[in-house]
Amino acid sequence: MYRVSTRLLVGLFAGFIAAYCGGCGGGGDSGGVGGILNPARDIRGTWVMSIPVNMTVMDIFCDTGPTTTRGTQDWRVTWIITGSEAAPFVSQTAERSNFIQSPDCSNIAGAPTGTFTGSYGTVSGTTLTLSNGQNVVGRYTFTTDLIMGTYDNRICTSGLCEGAYSGTNEFKLQRQK
Repeated sequence: MYRVSTRLLVGLFAGFIAAYCGGCGGGGDSGGVGGILNPARDIRGTWVMSIPVNMTVMDIFCDTGPTTTRGTQDWRVTWIITGSEAAPFVSQTAERSNFIQSPDCSNIAGAPTGTFTGSYGTVSGTTLTLSNGQNVVGRYTFTTDLIMGTYDNRICTSGLCEGAYSGTNEFKLQRQK
């Protein structure tokens, strides 16, 4: 009769499992494809900011200073998330207030009034990454009722930037019930 050691059986079993499911979670993959985690929860729906976020607004037409900072402005943002769980589409609107003009950009009068377009997203586990089609504009983590991260929709050319950005993890939205 053959006598098989426990170590050999455990090793064979572990090798079989690793070969059968590609590691089943090893290396950051737990059920997704190509190392991307499946969404931890469905985030589709309406999300709102209860407290406005202070945004820094950039404009390439600021010509009186060393930067392109036009000023700061409070945004109270609403997101409507549609699409699939793994590839959502985010429509964003913002109520804007409290614009403070930068002295480096005195050649442009008035508060910015730009409009938003939607952002395409990818979800991996509890991380949402948004893109405007060319650049990443935000990386967020989420729970069932909170999305938090950093918004950065600046486009820079030759040191001049336009767009807007928030402070790190200051962009916080709550699920509307």
